[in-house]
Amino acid sequence: FVEQVYGVNGLVLAEDHILYSVGKFSTQLKNYGAALSAYTQLIDTRSRLNAPSKQVAHQQVAYFREFLTLYKLVENNLNKSFSLQAVTGNVDLPESVNDLMPDLPELPVPWICAQESVLLMDSSSASNPPSSEPSACFASGISFTNYVEEHSEKWKGLERITVEKTHGAVFRQPLPQLLTQRSDNTRSPVLCIDEPCWLLLPITNPLLVSFALRELKLLYKFVPEDHKLSSLDSEKIVLQSSSVDYVVLAPGETHNLIFKVQCSRLGRILIEGLHYKLSLAPEDGNDATSSLPVITGKQAFSVKGPRLNNNLKNRSSVTYAADRRLEITVVPPMPKVRVQFKGLPERLLCGQLVRADISIENVSDLPITGLYVASADPQHAYSVFDRSQPGSISDPSSSTSSWENSVPGDLKKESSACPYVQKIVSNSNSSEVLPKKGNVVHGTLWIQGQQSPGLQNLLLLFYCHTPDANGKVGYRMLRHHSSFIVDPSVGLSVHSSSSVSFPLVQSSRPDVSHDDQSKSSFPLDTRPSQETNQVSSVQVRHAEVSNFANIAVEVTAATSSSGSEAVVPKIRISAISCYSAKWRLKPFGSQKPHEVLELWPGESVRTMVQSCSSSKASSLSSESDTSMFFSVIHFGEGNNDPNSLNSYLLDSSWQKSYKSFALRQLTKVPPLTADAPAVCPTADCPSPSLHPALEQYNSLRRSSDLHMVLTVHWVQSHTDISATEPNSSVIRGQHSVVLSRVGSTVVVPVSPSPLLSGEEPQPPVRIIPAEPAELPQIPLDFAKSVGIDLNAEAGSVVKRPSVSLTVAQATSLYEKHEVDVTGDLSVEQLDTCVKVRALCQTCVRHDFSKNKMCPVNFVVLVHNTTDASFTCILELVSQSSATNVQATQSTAHASSSNTSATLRYVGVVTRMLRLLPSSQCQVPCEAVVVSAGAHTLGAVVLQLKTDDGVLLVKRVELDAIVVVAE
Repeated sequence: FVEQVYGVNGLVLAEDHILYSVGKFSTQLKNYGAALSAYTQLIDTRSRLNAPSKQVAHQQVAYFREFLTLYKLVENNLNKSFSLQAVTGNVDLPESVNDLMPDLPELPVPWICAQESVLLMDSSSASNPPSSEPSACFASGISFTNYVEEHSEKWKGLERITVEKTHGAVFRQPLPQLLTQRSDNTRSPVLCIDEPCWLLLPITNPLLVSFALRELKLLYKFVPEDHKLSSLDSEKIVLQSSSVDYVVLAPGETHNLIFKVQCSRLGRILIEGLHYKLSLAPEDGNDATSSLPVITGKQAFSVKGPRLNNNLKNRSSVTYAADRRLEITVVPPMPKVRVQFKGLPERLLCGQLVRADISIENVSDLPITGLYVASADPQHAYSVFDRSQPGSISDPSSSTSSWENSVPGDLKKESSACPYVQKIVSNSNSSEVLPKKGNVVHGTLWIQGQQSPGLQNLLLLFYCHTPDANGKVGYRMLRHHSSFIVDPSVGLSVHSSSSVSFPLVQSSRPDVSHDDQSKSSFPLDTRPSQETNQVSSVQVRHAEVSNFANIAVEVTAATSSSGSEAVVPKIRISAISCYSAKWRLKPFGSQKPHEVLELWPGESVRTMVQSCSSSKASSLSSESDTSMFFSVIHFGEGNNDPNSLNSYLLDSSWQKSYKSFALRQLTKVPPLTADAPAVCPTADCPSPSLHPALEQYNSLRRSSDLHMVLTVHWVQSHTDISATEPNSSVIRGQHSVVLSRVGSTVVVPVSPSPLLSGEEPQPPVRIIPAEPAELPQIPLDFAKSVGIDLNAEAGSVVKRPSVSLTVAQATSLYEKHEVDVTGDLSVEQLDTCVKVRALCQTCVRHDFSKNKMCPVNFVVLVHNTTDASFTCILELVSQSSATNVQATQSTAHASSSNTSATLRYVGVVTRMLRLLPSSQCQVPCEAVVVSAGAHTLGAVVLQLKTDDGVLLVKRVELDAIVVVAE
């Protein structure tokens, strides 16, 4: 009951009076132990957290002064006892003396937050010499000031991926270089011999009175590895620790103490507490005041890890993980490098390309056999160090002027093999990259501004290792973090669409004639030969270019964010380039390829380009190792224009950076996480053998895939007219977008979605349980070949293809040996796989008074853009019958429906064709009209079937119009 009254109601004033009376009377009775205990409870606020003290400032000053005076009295008595023992030779201390004043007792103030202490093991920034050049800087490393908590997960993931690349996935994860209460402290930190580490210790003044701390130093214990030296002797010889001379803490103030620890012998350092002297703060600020009592004491450190909650035993009890951040292990020397940058930017434009010089120096006495650099954002920053091998890039004048050019294989491998980590190889045949201290390797850091304005972070990790005499690899990592502001430059909007046109094959290579087709397993129907200007038989010809796609590019110059009149923010579009395994860029129609495109702030320009695919290229599967090709369209006065793309590629390094940044857009970058991703259960399972119908179905789905990187190159000239001599500079940049398929639209920078305010509340969602699906009556092996796992509910592990058939489609394929996939394909895929076009004379003159029927001859071109062979049934549908099935799609067709209804086909209206891969069939047709006017040619219905039973039905409206005049 008394505890409840004191704890809940906060009757602490009475308790303070009782404690003060007990301390005063005990002092008069010379019972110093009880008096110190009472005074300690008065000023120790941690023992009464449930009932906070209501003492005012002058009361705490009185209590604290009494505590210091009594403590000083006891300390003086203890010193006299030690002096008496030294004179008399009595080495045994009386028991009363131990009771009165133990050696270095625990002091109640200040609060030492050992749980929030931070241990820094990185000593790279402290060993960097001062830079002589203003544009040069060293790698930032890790310090107490530049550590950003939001980047900790990225750093852990980058370190994990680097170690996995150099040592394998089974290697232990690297130790953290900055140990906090949120880091993994289950393992002891490692400190190299003769290298310093720093401990940041927060202390807080919980009182309403200021006090001073003097001669603060760490209490530690050193355990040598060989145990030949005693702990006391080893501390004096091999261990050095800094101290803090004087600190004044105001009421409620928190101060961070930083201690430096350095050891010159192998062993273990156990940091146990803090030793300091305590006194009231001088009122006049003069530390030389000797009237204030000064006492000596200590506080022990106690740290603990996070609470364990991984099993039932830990959840039922309060158990914490071990925290060994204050148990430092001293190890032999390890390799160490110093990294210097020259030319790092402070501000960038979106998409701007800059380069900076890197020099990596060996500052240790050990040879470095392995050197790696990793970037947390490889799509916007990468480095080049291997300059010993000659570049495989050809002459820039020929590579940019040609319509297509193959991208070097080493560049593609560098951009896609391991996106984060890059190995630095030696210029010589030696296995050691930096064999001696002072050796330097030079490189280039390429940086591209992100496509969205804001703050861009550059996170680089440098790794070096060397094996010791026993073959154990010792490694060290060095971090660099810098940030710069990215300003807007241009906005880009790219839309791809299927082209209704396709190339008209004039030559026949190889030419599959009617006689060859008649020998096949299916008949080929042709119209009877007549005396016309057109060929009467169906011709099948191979096409060098299998498909076309239109690409609309809109570029908008951002408004100027700088109010200075000395900047001329004019942007000039120099070129549009493409990187793809199958598609090439070409000018659209009669577009002038050397047209000058200049944009002032706020202006926009829209241009059209066309991409064509080669029939010789392989499939567009991203897993296949196909070579990438480069094609470019220039905008300017040709190669003599100083702002053209050709002038920027005179240096092979600039040419390689343009291509590398574009190709890196295709690289799949895994997320940077501290823990390795879970292993896929089907990773080791062999890939199932797919049914040929499923493979052809996937081939039809890939018919609309582009898988290209479209890059818009731009330049911006800056002229400073405020200077004595006008200074001009040219900024080079590019914006790259990835077009995955025909019909896709990409906009950069991506505008954030507007926040919806006042959303209408939605009714609760009622989940209806799905009915159990009936198992198909097909064999198990057949089901696996079409991507269906019949034992999925039983927990079987089977690697399934990315695209599979449904149960109904699989049943139809098994029973009827055919499957209809028309409903599964998108509109773009249907328009792209097989294209139909009509060729005819636009104007025909006929005298209806002599002959009431006017013949109209035209040719239907059926173009197969896929790599599959089709058996095609082509049916001509006139306008009158088409209106009963489907309405016309254009206003022009609708306005002329009365006239077009008089058009009738003559001869065979249903044809059976054989469409070979990347081939074109020319089907001659004839119709008659009985009146003058504009006539549409109707529509074509194609029923396509592959050799393995994949069905596809497509209807195409013929857009050709014939004008018949009398």
